[in-house]
Amino acid sequence: MSRTTTLKAELAEKSLKKLKQMLEADAHRILANAATESVEEVAKKAESLARQTVTNYPFKGDTVGSLPTVSRTETRYMNDTDCQAEVRLNGENAVFFEFGAGQYYNVPIGSTEHPKGAVLGYTIGSYPGQTHAGEDEWYLPDGLVTHSGLRYTHGTRAVMPLHNAAETLKEELQ
Repeated sequence: MSRTTTLKAELAEKSLKKLKQMLEADAHRILANAATESVEEVAKKAESLARQTVTNYPFKGDTVGSLPTVSRTETRYMNDTDCQAEVRLNGENAVFFEFGAGQYYNVPIGSTEHPKGAVLGYTIGSYPGQTHAGEDEWYLPDGLVTHSGLRYTHGTRAVMPLHNAAETLKEELQ
């Protein structure tokens, strides 16, 4: 959106200083608005890409139980010049969906196919309270599939909706 502003100043030092202050304030406002719009645009694109990965996942209740959801926070300012928005994967199985679970679909225990998994502490077998990482198959308590109230699973491969969205955006923005 284009906006025209008329600024008037006398050719006097005091008037020119006031004009300079007005121009600096206007420039700051324009840059802040542009930054906010850019962050919002990138966050919306990341949300869309991550949601597309989740939606296209060949869902079977026996592998992940339920699909995670994708959400985006509102853009907010961290200080005068920096703003941010977050895209999140939500749900009880979100970590498994992003980083993988179990060795059946994934690399050996202690490693990960997710490029950020080791740095973030999410390798196969590292999840708090996990007991089945070294198994190719196991049963989990669940109401979705009943075999005496248990759900059979091989775990899930690392689907990486957030990582893949970030990589796609990085390529597009270069």
